[in-house]
Amino acid sequence: MPDISSSPDVTFDAEWLHHNAHLCQVSTRRINGEKIRAGRATQWDITIKRSLGFSKDHVHISLACEASAQSKTEKPLGSIEVEVVGNYRIGDEHPEIANEDAMRFGNEVGIRDVFPYLRQAVEFVSAQIGLGPVKLSPPEPYALSQGAISHEEHE
Repeated sequence: MPDISSSPDVTFDAEWLHHNAHLCQVSTRRINGEKIRAGRATQWDITIKRSLGFSKDHVHISLACEASAQSKTEKPLGSIEVEVVGNYRIGDEHPEIANEDAMRFGNEVGIRDVFPYLRQAVEFVSAQIGLGPVKLSPPEPYALSQGAISHEEHE
């Protein structure tokens, strides 16, 4: 996938995103909870996926959580799905940004900023539908895969 490019006159510094991207919005893209039988969860199967996308003047960090609750007898009790997106303004006049630098920014800054919103939404849904407490740990800071990067053209 080609790098994001803008003004070719601006020299890029690998730390440019860390210093110039500003979190301007965090939104919940998807939130769903279902309880299929009575009881409180004693075991959770949790998956967190992350992705990184670009639009004309923003970097978008998405964290999605899928959690399945089970009882003491390992019977399924319900499930929760939440996706939260953090939007970082980078402006119209930004330098060319390499995918590796964008991934590093997403892993180092994006997860730190967006994860608390994901955790709060998952805990809220779990409490609302009566599944009980869920412990959600932040994902390890490993590199986002190349396939997780998308470039969206928005005005």
